[in-house]
Amino acid sequence: MTVKDWLISHSQKLQETGIESARLDCLLMLENILAKDRTWILANQNHKIAPVETQKLKKLFKQRFQHIPMAYILGECEFYGRKFVVSPSVLQPRPESEAFFDLLPMALKYSNKALIADLGCGSGALGITAALEYPKSTVDLIDIDSKALEIAKINAKKFTTDVGIIKSDLLSNASKAYDVMLCNLPYVPDDYPVNQATTHEPAIALYGGSDGLAVYRKLADELEDVKKRPLYLLIESLELQHPEVAAIFRKLDYKLVKTSGLVQLFEFKSHYVI
Repeated sequence: MTVKDWLISHSQKLQETGIESARLDCLLMLENILAKDRTWILANQNHKIAPVETQKLKKLFKQRFQHIPMAYILGECEFYGRKFVVSPSVLQPRPESEAFFDLLPMALKYSNKALIADLGCGSGALGITAALEYPKSTVDLIDIDSKALEIAKINAKKFTTDVGIIKSDLLSNASKAYDVMLCNLPYVPDDYPVNQATTHEPAIALYGGSDGLAVYRKLADELEDVKKRPLYLLIESLELQHPEVAAIFRKLDYKLVKTSGLVQLFEFKSHYVI
């Protein structure tokens, strides 16, 4: 079978199961198994796929046909131009979360030597990206899940970043006076409709109670007892949740500064300089 034949037939099969990214997914599988980039694949569609390669493609395709996310099948996911190791223990880093880096420069406008917490870090994509983009800052990766932290450690080593790794339920074991918190905590309402691929992701990292904001309320309760609150909070949630998120943190004297996509930037009113 040629590359063209495989791409057409298997894209169609995935489309029939309701997978909108069918052609892209098939291209990713071909790239992985043929060890060629997309330009080569598209330019050499008459290339015959070897039997051993066909068998390997079959294994990958079977998983995707079952709606297992491509990131888990390939063991990696691109985020902000870098490929991060992932597993079913962590969420796939999503393009929407790159909005954190639209807003982070505003949080570091006084100094790029901030103490940054990636709260609920999962794979560590946010915190490690922050450490790479702002190498003068200090970054801690914080998560309640030991399995997630193992993946975060792998990524920290991969990108040779000197980040802290802290196992903590929110701030319970994280006692530093952070300047900036990157918060991509569970915010999906328990009854919110999700696609089949999302059902393969860890529920602990997705769902946040009846309205999705239980974990953010818990964070607000913990911040109320912090002597030196972070100057900036960057918080991801659904757009329909934005007004309530703003209300939750307004009670702690945080004002909304700017929104980019799903991410809101809040500044502590009792201003201090990093």
